[in-house]
Amino acid sequence: MGTRFVITEEQGNIMTAVFNGDKCDDVLISANTSDKTPVLGDIWLGHVKRVMPNIKAAFVDILPGVTGYLPLSGHDEIKAEQDIPVQIIKDAVKTKDMMLSADFSISGRFCAMTAGKKGIGISKKITDTEIRSRLTERAHEVLGSSIASSAETRIGTVIRTNAADASDQAFLLDLLNTKEAIDNVISSSNYRTPYSRLYHAPDAEIRLIRDHHGEIDRIVTDISEEEAKIRSFFADSEKITSVLSLYEDESLALRKLYKLDSLLDEALKKTVWLPSGGSIVLEVTEALTVIDVNTGKTDKKRSKEENFLQTNIEAAKEAARQMRIRNYSGMIMIDFINMREKSSLKLLEQELIKALSKDRVTCRFFGFTHLGLAEITREKTTQPLHEIIRKKS
Repeated sequence: MGTRFVITEEQGNIMTAVFNGDKCDDVLISANTSDKTPVLGDIWLGHVKRVMPNIKAAFVDILPGVTGYLPLSGHDEIKAEQDIPVQIIKDAVKTKDMMLSADFSISGRFCAMTAGKKGIGISKKITDTEIRSRLTERAHEVLGSSIASSAETRIGTVIRTNAADASDQAFLLDLLNTKEAIDNVISSSNYRTPYSRLYHAPDAEIRLIRDHHGEIDRIVTDISEEEAKIRSFFADSEKITSVLSLYEDESLALRKLYKLDSLLDEALKKTVWLPSGGSIVLEVTEALTVIDVNTGKTDKKRSKEENFLQTNIEAAKEAARQMRIRNYSGMIMIDFINMREKSSLKLLEQELIKALSKDRVTCRFFGFTHLGLAEITREKTTQPLHEIIRKKS
């Protein structure tokens, strides 16, 4: 069974729940913003307010009173009072300004292009050498002149994983459209006035569908505007439009059909139960998130080590799933049940890495500490789920 996307409204925001089989694997809640609101991925012509050499950063206004933090790594040429194109790469969170990048990029369905970079790369997940050669050759045909250009107009390109399944025509069209979009940003930044939006990023739910690598069985929404927006964005992709539908059954709400209220309630609880009877307890602090694994019932047919390993593997899969659904970020420590055998620990490590690899957000496993804690970091781009939705009594 493939993946299903369920899109509905949640307290004025747009919620996308991603199901594989009967189980929800991911939840994304994004603001239902107006066309004038800066959003993640947008590129604006900002005005540099001040440069801070001691921290190698600048503060840039993308709108009057809307300031972003811009690391200057590789961009020592940026000076105060300049007008420069910048991209929003992280939302503002609590007291922190949004984070910006001067290395702006635009993603298509099959490629991603970055201004000022060079060369053509290809996803490591495309392993077929014939496909890799064909895609790279096609990209060189379209982008050859950009690769050889000066640094100011050079465009670096990465061929994405899902390009392996694209038709030649669709891949070439995506290359051309993405290059046209980034060329327009570069050229318009030379004559537009400060605080102009140079590129409006696709909405979060669109990006989630676009970036999905596997088969999609169904995309369903009960919001007519969402259905029209998705159909328009993917007009040239029958694979998407053929599985897209508007839910109009008034006798049973879409969120009830997919038990989304129960899902959100569960995502606010500290304890999550595992199939074996064990559990994980999730605690969020200012400094880090701690996930504690507790033992379940013992199967007398197996040794204690085997029982602990089974519970730990269940916990690894569920912890990775909860991190996606709850949108945890920063430092995350998992306290697994202690096991004596090195082979058991190696097996657990493999399962944890596999579970983390499903994440749409950059997630890194650094190994086990001396105390046996799994050390993980997950990139922060938007607010965690518990800060977006109100706790229900």
